Amino acid sequence: MATQDTTDRQTLDALLAGRRVMAWGLLWAAALLVLLAFWLGARELEPGLLFCGLVFLLGVAAFAGFLWQIWPPLPDAAAVRKQRRQLALGLFAAAGLLLLLAVLVALQLGLSGFGEVSSMVVMALIGAGAGVNQFMTSGSRWDAEQVLGRVLGNVLLGIVPVGAALGWFAFRSIRRGQISVQPEIIALLLFGLICLVVTLLPRADAAGKSPEQGRRYLILSVGGSFGLLVALFTAYRVWLSWGEIFPPNVPMAQSEGIWRLWLCLYVELFGLALLFGSLTLASPEVRRSATVRRVLYGYNAVMTGFLLLVILVVVNIVFYVAYPLSLTWSQEGGLRGLSTSTTNLLQSLKEPVHVYVLMSPAGRTYLELHDLLENGESYTRQLQVEYVSPDRQAGRYRTLAEKFPVILREERMLGGDEDEIGRGVLLVYGPESAKTPPHAFIPVRDLIESKPPDPHNPRKRTYVFKGEDVILTQLRILVEQQTKPMVYFTQGHGELDMTDALDPRFIADDPRGGSGKLMERLKKDNYEVKGLVWHEAPPQPKGARGPDLMVYSKKSAKEPHEVPADAKVVIVAGPYKPFSKEVADALDRFMKRPGDKAGKLIVLSNYVIGPGAPLADLGQLADVLRQYNVQVDKDFLLRVPDDQRTETPYEVIAQPPPNIRNKVAANFLGKRFPVGGSLSLARRGGIGLARSVKPVASPGTFQVDTLLQVGPMNGTYWAETDVNVLRGVLQYLANLEDTGRLDSKKSKEPIPVVVAVSDRDGKPRMVVFGDARFASNRFVNTTAPYYDFLTSSIEWLAERPGNIGIRPRESTSFALQPENVNKARLLWLPLALILLAIVGMGLGVWVVRRR
Repeated sequence: MATQDTTDRQTLDALLAGRRVMAWGLLWAAALLVLLAFWLGARELEPGLLFCGLVFLLGVAAFAGFLWQIWPPLPDAAAVRKQRRQLALGLFAAAGLLLLLAVLVALQLGLSGFGEVSSMVVMALIGAGAGVNQFMTSGSRWDAEQVLGRVLGNVLLGIVPVGAALGWFAFRSIRRGQISVQPEIIALLLFGLICLVVTLLPRADAAGKSPEQGRRYLILSVGGSFGLLVALFTAYRVWLSWGEIFPPNVPMAQSEGIWRLWLCLYVELFGLALLFGSLTLASPEVRRSATVRRVLYGYNAVMTGFLLLVILVVVNIVFYVAYPLSLTWSQEGGLRGLSTSTTNLLQSLKEPVHVYVLMSPAGRTYLELHDLLENGESYTRQLQVEYVSPDRQAGRYRTLAEKFPVILREERMLGGDEDEIGRGVLLVYGPESAKTPPHAFIPVRDLIESKPPDPHNPRKRTYVFKGEDVILTQLRILVEQQTKPMVYFTQGHGELDMTDALDPRFIADDPRGGSGKLMERLKKDNYEVKGLVWHEAPPQPKGARGPDLMVYSKKSAKEPHEVPADAKVVIVAGPYKPFSKEVADALDRFMKRPGDKAGKLIVLSNYVIGPGAPLADLGQLADVLRQYNVQVDKDFLLRVPDDQRTETPYEVIAQPPPNIRNKVAANFLGKRFPVGGSLSLARRGGIGLARSVKPVASPGTFQVDTLLQVGPMNGTYWAETDVNVLRGVLQYLANLEDTGRLDSKKSKEPIPVVVAVSDRDGKPRMVVFGDARFASNRFVNTTAPYYDFLTSSIEWLAERPGNIGIRPRESTSFALQPENVNKARLLWLPLALILLAIVGMGLGVWVVRRR
């Protein structure tokens, strides 16, 4: 009985040990599947979310299996065997799903998807093998090690003569010049030589060894040598094919030969696995042979280091493809990559864009440009970058200068004395086979700006890199083929002054600030911008030229107001005087133009106390907005501040609603926009109070989407309609709280403050803001991207989706002063630390072995 109990306990211990091994294997599989899911998410698959989601769910299932294997503890061997059978079925199902996904990916990507397909196939085979292993038990006739040893030994016994014959055939073919010497041929020759030596050796029984020992030595000599040759010469093949795997000036994610790397990687792992398996199956000879012992222990050390290296390389490759941004440290914005407007424009490219960086690698802006363009290449295959050094590649540089004379235009104008003349970035849009494709040259001086960081020390300077913004602007102009949509700012109803481009800190006559900065930005973004004044043009002296900036809505006093025929978008920014019926009718006719000439309107309206009017009122313009299912209520937003000494009850936080489909709001998810402000316009930079802008709940031909809303993060908030509370708002809030009416005031739903209108065909028509600060000069340099949101709304109305998103920011780079750098320390300190670490690890191993 005691013997039976001991046997049962040993069986249970063996099963529990296998259970722990399987648990760690499932954890490893979960990590690999999650990485594979991120990888698939970066590839162009349809539907990409399905592939990525299924593989990610398999990773989650593998992690759940890991938890299932380590907890709870199982009482007896029968329970463990039952769990092994259930796990085997799950592994078979996962393997089948991976094989199915591999087939679907192969059908879509073809040879370019070799890496993904092979990864899923290998993982499926491993999963199926692990499932088979779960049906085996140690010590039975299904013992995996015994079966594998017998099968592998018999297979290798048959391969020995075949390998010798193939080696002899390769030798004869090389001598006759029938085949060229390649790594695979050399490996075949060496393997044939090994097989020949094994064939000539005496049999195991003749050498005094048992058949089992003979089989182990056969596995060790033939299987181990074959695996070693495969691993070594596969690495050699990668070295020879490096130029095909990573072509020059082509990012890794776009290389057409990347499948070679994956193929060689799996062949390499196969060779290492065969070598590892051969050594493992020969491990019983460790106690009998010191040579086998040294080989096995040495291989384990080398293999562990190599696998760690492979893991690090694969993880880096996955994140390089899934998250292809090199983050840049900037003093203004911390760690950041490409802006969303840049990525949107790159992903919308329909024609190839060739970018030629014509400067020396030692140039001041070369590294920043390299990071910027490398990031851009990861988002689209349409962007093709070539780096041409005018000094080292003079022939290529002259060829480009002859085809695109704009490169040397400055040299002809200035005489060629400047070192940076002819250096910069050349953009060519469309196929270069065209005689004169659209192109633009950006001189290097436009990419950087030198600024003194300290006014008291003007000699010390920092360099601001403006490359992303400058290149993005030029690329946008090329893509749009020089077409410039016309934008009009209405003037005459108390709107923000579009001619006021003063410093936003300057208190102008209108304490709200002007909108001149917005006008300048739109011009930079390839728009034509003018003002629209709602009265007849004043008489001009004969022969005098009228102002270019302003356009008048009437030619004479008897004619009706009309929006100019070339208007694409009309912006009404912060009016406080009501619109008359005649002006509102002109805007209504503008909006109802037929077909592609239909007007687009942006209205930014505060609930503001303005000069000459007690309260801002849109007048008849509100009726026009209601025709498009938009209601601008006569209310203002209030909240109960947490600290009344430092916070104002008029300012609330607006954010895009979750799961928004509109592309404008979707590009600003997570951003916070303070709206409202101070009742006193000159205090705290306020320009008035935010008001609600609500969709009208009535059927119609227009769809209204909320772009920004004031939500629960503001605590207690609501839309107030009683203007009398402005006389003492803090007292009003205190009375609400004392009388218990605060809960009834609190809004139960988010309050929209910015909405977008589109027609039944999805065409954009209108954007209405409940706060005019988005257009004010005062808010150019704030942390919230007001201008980016407003300009993205204009781009949406102008149907230029590639330009939507947060715009590029300037980044400041600091040059390391060579005279202050200890070069010897940079060289010898890391080397000394590496040697110290190696010696320390060796001493630690020696001490452990001595014990």
